[in-house]
Amino acid sequence: GQKLQILVEVAKGMSFLHSDLPAKSRIAHLDLKPDNVLLGKMTVKVADFGVSKGGQHTVGTAAAGEIGTYEYMGPEFVLGTGVGTASDVYSFGIMMWEVETRTLVLNGMLEAVGRKSQYPNRDRMLLPIWVAENGLRPRLPATESRNCPSGWAELMKACWTAKPGERPKFPEVVRALQSMLAAAVVASRATKKIAAQEAKKQAEIATQKTAAAETAKKNAAEPTAATNTAPAAKAAEMDKKT
Repeated sequence: GQKLQILVEVAKGMSFLHSDLPAKSRIAHLDLKPDNVLLGKMTVKVADFGVSKGGQHTVGTAAAGEIGTYEYMGPEFVLGTGVGTASDVYSFGIMMWEVETRTLVLNGMLEAVGRKSQYPNRDRMLLPIWVAENGLRPRLPATESRNCPSGWAELMKACWTAKPGERPKFPEVVRALQSMLAAAVVASRATKKIAAQEAKKQAEIATQKTAAAETAKKNAAEPTAATNTAPAAKAAEMDKKT
């Protein structure tokens, strides 16, 4: 639930930048990544707008030196087809993968092509090329080992699809994640209720076993007491006769 809640808040922040501001004031972050998400006790904030573009530049191309972080760049950064708000959606998809797998995306990308990184800095710079020219994406965990709600993988893949125009907008991402979060809350409550019922049942069984053991112990003790008093009664009867 916590990872979902954090991603919902990040998506809300990006939705505000992309859709809620007046058209000329809208912002493409262009360097969305976990390091630029600040977590407080009760808040989640998107930070570091050093390479962001706004207004009419939102769908411009990335100038040399004005790029984000290699691991989170969509194909458009290399292909020169224009970067903008959809580029942030791609980055968000990569973040979803990292949150789910708890693995750095560089390692996930290299694993997908069966490589181990001997030169991390070189491989980082090559990632956008592999993403753009070879369609490289991190490998999804096996279905049975996934620890994510229904629809997570589908949303993640939609976010990092190659064509920017086919990626969902952040308001759609927010709605999808909120739906998952609501389902997760319901499932969690149901699980807790079942666990509580099972605990109550086990407690009742334990009480019944304890009561049965006490009854058995008492019943076992009564014949012993009768047997022990028999010789004394017989001796008293013989004394009367003498």
